[in-house]
Amino acid sequence: MGRWWLLGMLAVGCGGGRPAPEAAARSAARPRLAAAVAITDDTTLYAEDFELGTAVGWTGLAGTWAVATDSENYVYKNTANVTVAGNGANVNDNWAVYGSPTWTDYALEARVKPLSFPGTAGIVRLFARWQNPTNWYYETLTKDGHVQLRRYRNGAILDLAPQKVYPVVVGTWYTLRLEVVGSSLRAYVNGVLQLSATDTLFKAGPIAVGGWNDFAEFDNVRVIKLGGGPPPPVAVYRVVVTPGQLQLSVGDRDSLVATDYDVIGNVLTGRAVSWASSTPAVATIGGQGQVTAVSPGDATITATSEGYRGTSLVTVLTPIPPLPSPVAYILMSPQAATIAVGQTIQFHATAYANPPPTVVNTPITWRSIDPSIATVDSTGLAFGRGAGMVTIQTSVGAILAGVTLTVTPAVPVVRTRIYALVTLQNGRAFITRSDSESFVRVTLADMSSVPDSLGHVRGASYEVRPSRASGYADGLRQIAADVMAGLAPGPFTVGNGLFTAQIQCAASTGCTAAVTTIGWTGTWTSSPPVPPAVLLGLARALESAARRDTVFAASDSLPYVRLLP
Repeated sequence: MGRWWLLGMLAVGCGGGRPAPEAAARSAARPRLAAAVAITDDTTLYAEDFELGTAVGWTGLAGTWAVATDSENYVYKNTANVTVAGNGANVNDNWAVYGSPTWTDYALEARVKPLSFPGTAGIVRLFARWQNPTNWYYETLTKDGHVQLRRYRNGAILDLAPQKVYPVVVGTWYTLRLEVVGSSLRAYVNGVLQLSATDTLFKAGPIAVGGWNDFAEFDNVRVIKLGGGPPPPVAVYRVVVTPGQLQLSVGDRDSLVATDYDVIGNVLTGRAVSWASSTPAVATIGGQGQVTAVSPGDATITATSEGYRGTSLVTVLTPIPPLPSPVAYILMSPQAATIAVGQTIQFHATAYANPPPTVVNTPITWRSIDPSIATVDSTGLAFGRGAGMVTIQTSVGAILAGVTLTVTPAVPVVRTRIYALVTLQNGRAFITRSDSESFVRVTLADMSSVPDSLGHVRGASYEVRPSRASGYADGLRQIAADVMAGLAPGPFTVGNGLFTAQIQCAASTGCTAAVTTIGWTGTWTSSPPVPPAVLLGLARALESAARRDTVFAASDSLPYVRLLP
């Protein structure tokens, strides 16, 4: 069962108590962090982030220690080192002690920032099972870039494990963790195990922080009781609420998300998060981050996880009633129309105010009631997709208007001028253009679409504007060059809503097309691959059709290119 710990158990030579509930109340008024004194987990022996501006129960036995600020956050730091050796301390030593001599199996965890190393060497360190100023276990980060796990006994240093290279940068925060469970010792840096060893000399004792020939800051000190099992999860170091600012109108709802991070920026999941609003009369917050705007004003929403806080500023605005629309009605033209599948028609719409005929210059929204029959774009251009009747609708706010569009089954396109014909095992490809059309058509047909005695071709087609024909031709030439160079370009997809061709090429061989179109069953795939020479011929045929040539140049005349009649 959770309980309030009375923190500040007897330290070496000094005792102190901490009135935790009052401390928490004072800390809550600070803008950045809450003092970690509300202990609800029986495995936590001690937690302190110094946010009350004091270090209750700590005893600075070597050097001078004080609580100071760092970026609006309180930290515990040494401000002077030992200058004259004595009482077990050497020159340049510094340490401060806290805790109970009965603490046995535990983990000491703290954030440490080395500020400077005045001499040629120096260390920052955490101490566990402190006995006296000449006997303890400790973990260090060194000026020359190492992590160490050591024992200090009557002034003699013993490396319990070989030191390990670990870059140490002045001004950088590190999370150190020293575990002592029975005879087992483990040293972590930023949540990663670095060194481990066994030693049976010291059985119990308080904790200490400090260093030698250094100046450093310490924060977020925790002591966790261990029983020989796996270490507790990596501690939360930062909480970020997104979005950081949120603007709502009265009555609106939205959601905030809180993300926990460890000291090195990894996302932590599965951690408990509590939410609170600074001003519930303005905006309330639910247990899962749901925000409800109540009344105009500002409210700070705070997410708290393991003592760390993240915030989002919610601004609630007075809702602005919509202005009455000046539009009285919309006139559309034509009032009714009929097209075939695959054809288009341009509709027009004008908004009017009362009294008529006052035109209102305002955006008009277009939509098709059934896009499977016809679609319409933002300019009113409708495209027939399937046989049937559909309403093409326009709107300005709540003002609506509509016309009926009838879409008839597709009529096979008749071609009288063929610029290119490629015959394959299972189908044909044509490049055609009739004298009455402004488009060049690329038609892919199955074997049943055979030209009649007049050369007429029926099949699904893809329209190419003459102004863009040269671009398609250049693309075909590039594909042919790539294939001849041993490359396999693609795949490429072209289509117009009724017709889709997936083109895939094989190095040195050629290209195939898998075609799907309305009116066909399944997918038609060309076979065999079309070689580069044919691709180059198709490119020339496209350009000839775009120019509406009546006589081919010598370079255009290939066996599969013909003119009818």
